Amino acid sequence: MSSLVKSVPIDLDKTRHLRYDFNALCEIEEGLGITLPELGTKLSGKIKLSDLRTVVWAGLIHEDESLSIKQVGALLVPSKLGEIAEKVSKAFSEAFPSDEEIPKNGKGPEPKKNTTGKDS
Repeated sequence: MSSLVKSVPIDLDKTRHLRYDFNALCEIEEGLGITLPELGTKLSGKIKLSDLRTVVWAGLIHEDESLSIKQVGALLVPSKLGEIAEKVSKAFSEAFPSDEEIPKNGKGPEPKKNTTGKDS
């Protein structure tokens, strides 16, 4: 089954794919005991390593439901925290696109309108 939310590849033990669909967001809420708006605040500030592990785990289980949170923790390398955070951020951007990026016709982003009055 195809997802409406795009995945972001992340290199761990192999190339895996972070995706924050509705199920992943529910897992994060349950795992961290916080709401989605609180998660946004947490991700934009200082985040505990255990919380980051939960967020990464929730983004990975769509492709392997047997993956445990401890297994994900073993895949995360502390020296790559910046890269991991960047991938998580990008995957969240895919889950919550800006209004301009939401397709109106189901075929992709709307083309930018020419407002100069000239043909391009």
